Amino acid sequence: MRGVIRGTRTDGAAGAGEAARLARAASRKLALLPEEQRNHALELAAQRLEENEGQIVAANSEDVRAAEPLLPLGRITAAALARLRVTEKGVAEMAEKVRSVVRLPDPLGRRLNTMELDDGLVLSKETCPLGVVAVVFESRPDVVPQVASLALKSGNAILLKGGSEAARSNEILMSIW
Repeated sequence: MRGVIRGTRTDGAAGAGEAARLARAASRKLALLPEEQRNHALELAAQRLEENEGQIVAANSEDVRAAEPLLPLGRITAAALARLRVTEKGVAEMAEKVRSVVRLPDPLGRRLNTMELDDGLVLSKETCPLGVVAVVFESRPDVVPQVASLALKSGNAILLKGGSEAARSNEILMSIW
């Protein structure tokens, strides 16, 4: 799996373009991974989330401390601040959600429909990866493992753009991932 999924922090359009090129190359490799490899990677990711709980909570505490002064200024809402906060229980929930994706049936290569268009001409509709999926989300660090696990299970690469308030949390989650 090494080298297939890469966490990259980019600044500006040039960096985003490079991240997109890397994601496209990774998507071709991810699409070919067998289900057992994808599930194994997900199990490892869940385990690493649990093992690095302290680092995740510490990074998140820094994000929360930096965001709290924005509340009275109206630059962040109380609800957004609450969604930003990650606790030990939250990390355990992240790991469990990743494991729940492992238990899902393999979404790849399922035949959805077959229809005979003409003698000897059969059209089949089969599930396959999209390739690269881009997700923009607010200050919700729990989105990183949720979206990453669904993307990996479905053989897709992802580009993630999280809210700046969660920069430290997202960075540690991506490094763990």
